[in-house]
Amino acid sequence: MLGWPPCHHSSLTVMQSWISLRRFGITGISARYGPGKRFVLWCGLLILALAASELVCRALGLHTPVIYETTDYGYRIKPNQDINRFGNRVYINSQGLRSEPMSPLPADGVVRVLCIGDSITNGGTRIDQADTYPYRLQQLMRNGGNRVEVLNASAPGWAITNEVRWLQRNGTYHSRVVMMVIGTTDLFQEFAGAEIVSVHPSFPGSAPVLALEELVLRYLLPKLQRRSLADPGAQPSAPSLAVAKENIVQLQNAADFAARAGAKSVVLYVEQPGQLELADTYTSEAKALLFESLRQHGIPFSNTRDSVERAGGLTLFRDGLHPNTEGNRVLAKVAANLLAPVVDGITPLGK
Repeated sequence: MLGWPPCHHSSLTVMQSWISLRRFGITGISARYGPGKRFVLWCGLLILALAASELVCRALGLHTPVIYETTDYGYRIKPNQDINRFGNRVYINSQGLRSEPMSPLPADGVVRVLCIGDSITNGGTRIDQADTYPYRLQQLMRNGGNRVEVLNASAPGWAITNEVRWLQRNGTYHSRVVMMVIGTTDLFQEFAGAEIVSVHPSFPGSAPVLALEELVLRYLLPKLQRRSLADPGAQPSAPSLAVAKENIVQLQNAADFAARAGAKSVVLYVEQPGQLELADTYTSEAKALLFESLRQHGIPFSNTRDSVERAGGLTLFRDGLHPNTEGNRVLAKVAANLLAPVVDGITPLGK
């Protein structure tokens, strides 16, 4: 005859309590325990539920956001971060670039290419390290027989002025090509200051103590308050031709700086389907001025619009502004076509 295994009195009490829970459910708890014990029990269940929620949030990558720090050019992503968030790896090297570890000089025979941009270039936590277009660009160029190393200097929300000041502050890292990447609204965006760090939910200056803390403060509370989580560059500025003209001058300043450092400049212009109405209605004059300036100064450039429309248009962007994984593949192809003739005419360092 089967029976309960021998046990101590305390173990038997726990087992009997478990049977009561199974048999009577919540009613059983109320009937068996007094108010004080019920309070303790419910507190215990609440703690267990919170602990389980904390573990689930941490498994998703909450509690380890990308950390930012202030600089004299606004802000940047803090160096030396290697995190996995929402299933995607984000690696930031010792120079604050979303690139693998790098040596001070490129290897002999290798042409180093420096991509400078905002969230489009960075990819954010929604795009895995290996799916960012700079990483894919490097693979495409190497598969085509070019020995290149592509660096990703970027941060969400950067304006053209931030990017140019970053270049002037940090230099080209001995790159032979500097590729400035700008989106539809970037011509009208003004400098993004350091004041957003630790204030804007998407730009934390330190990691939260708990994953649930980040869930509530970064995602749930702003949603309830109807606050935008978008970075400054994702929020269209009121079109100003004066700002656009200044940004065009800034791009030329970047090209002049790169030339003095021995690097050629190219520009990749990314038209975002979510802003095509803005682009078509307000930016035609600014774009015309930009493209004319680039032609006058002999700076190669490419507009991604036709390639994006042929490849799927809005389906290549997760929110109309930021390219998804497939969108990054398309941008990498356009960038490779832009870079190939430039790289072919360059003698690598060490040769």
